Amino acid sequence: EEGAERDAARDMNRLTMRIVTKCLFSTTIDEDLEAIGKALSSIIGDLTNRILSPLGPFRGRLPLPSNFRFRRSIGRIDSTVFKIIQQRRAEG
Repeated sequence: EEGAERDAARDMNRLTMRIVTKCLFSTTIDEDLEAIGKALSSIIGDLTNRILSPLGPFRGRLPLPSNFRFRRSIGRIDSTVFKIIQQRRAEG
């Protein structure tokens, strides 16, 4: 739409995700793109906190909400990647 506001960062993230999945898997993940983008944002944000944490490597072992979110985000990306791999294997 002409004159409509756009979120350039969101648009560029979506474009980057499409390019990466096309290059790595020769496919697209349009139906999962939004969820994967949120999962990656969550992981990147949490990695900063993990690096700066005075608890160091022990922080990841604690039952913290951030650790649950981190693991859930990793699981979301894993399930999408495994789904793509499974589809590719089924295609031959």
